[in-house]
Amino acid sequence: MSVPDIFITKSQIYKKFVELEEDPAGITFIFGAGASAGYTSDTANHLTPPTVEHILDREKNTAVARLKEKGEHDGVFDEKDHIDDWLTSRQMDLESYLGSLFKKRAENEPFVLNFLEYLNDLCALVSKNFDTSQKNNYKRLARTMYTLRGNLPWHCLSFNYDTLLEKSILSCKKDDDRNFNSFPDYQLKNPSVIKIHGSRNFTFSYVEKTKTPKKTRKEIFKLMMDGSVDESSEQSFYRYSSEEDFSGYVGLSRSTEWVKYSDDEESVYSDIYHYPLTMVPIHNTTKFECPYFKEQLEEAKKRISESKLVVVIGYNLGDDVFREHIKGLDTTSKELILVGTNSPKGIINQNITHQSYKWASEIWEGKNIKIFDGNGFGEFVNAIAIAS
Repeated sequence: MSVPDIFITKSQIYKKFVELEEDPAGITFIFGAGASAGYTSDTANHLTPPTVEHILDREKNTAVARLKEKGEHDGVFDEKDHIDDWLTSRQMDLESYLGSLFKKRAENEPFVLNFLEYLNDLCALVSKNFDTSQKNNYKRLARTMYTLRGNLPWHCLSFNYDTLLEKSILSCKKDDDRNFNSFPDYQLKNPSVIKIHGSRNFTFSYVEKTKTPKKTRKEIFKLMMDGSVDESSEQSFYRYSSEEDFSGYVGLSRSTEWVKYSDDEESVYSDIYHYPLTMVPIHNTTKFECPYFKEQLEEAKKRISESKLVVVIGYNLGDDVFREHIKGLDTTSKELILVGTNSPKGIINQNITHQSYKWASEIWEGKNIKIFDGNGFGEFVNAIAIAS
């Protein structure tokens, strides 16, 4: 295959979406950090999440600078040089970094927790500063798809912790009953939204009945990562929450109430611990340790299997376990389009030598992989918007 053959132009993208306008087969979008980092062109008035390359760079990202100013994550910022060096040596694969920390969690657990809370706070900050205008690429994409597809299925698989995608879908005002605070709101409506690595508005909750609070955040974290979820006992469960429940910065929270089990028993505290469900415990590991993540991977595979076209925006497909799940699918009649940037290290310039293309080749029929020749999320939406 010659290099030019791997590109798909703006006009070809337009034609493809017109062809699929009434096709009952699904269309799936996969979003990574690059999608949220480029979700709005109005960066003068709205904060955006950093790309992995700038995850701790206050000079390159205003949201990072705001958190640095608050002084609540100094322990994470102190490790900036080490984290930057590690990510640079691994093609900016944040999931791999988190996975390496998790595998050695006995020695890294305090830092894992601190880094997760930093990521949660970062996502909380940018979600609070959400752009509702037509400069929002998530919103423009959703409006275009609603117009093109009507009630025909389309799906969103996100590896991001922020809620910019959900807020953008809601801002289109197509479903007044949808508010993304329940499983049906995420996965049983159109478009379905699968948050594969968790989300800042999901929590693992654990109920402890005791006279005095005992659990530490480390203990709750371990229960969550070990898959200690028993819905029948009502002792541990996953919770979807609205943004209003997380209006501030996110950490381990605890709510307490008195519970009296019978006249013969003494009343005790019922402590409910809530821990943000944002972690990648399965990356580069040999078993599923947290049931939530296994369920999301199965749902993601199902959506891709039902789709004729899959578009990856701002994601390098770096999650090993995700790729292993997708490898078994028959992709001979499915097309995969990679949307990135034309920066020196971007996929347009590096094309088949870019890491995301290499990883895509592991899971997809080679002849069915195309690279969008436009620069990023915004130009992709421009190309398909005229189709609607």
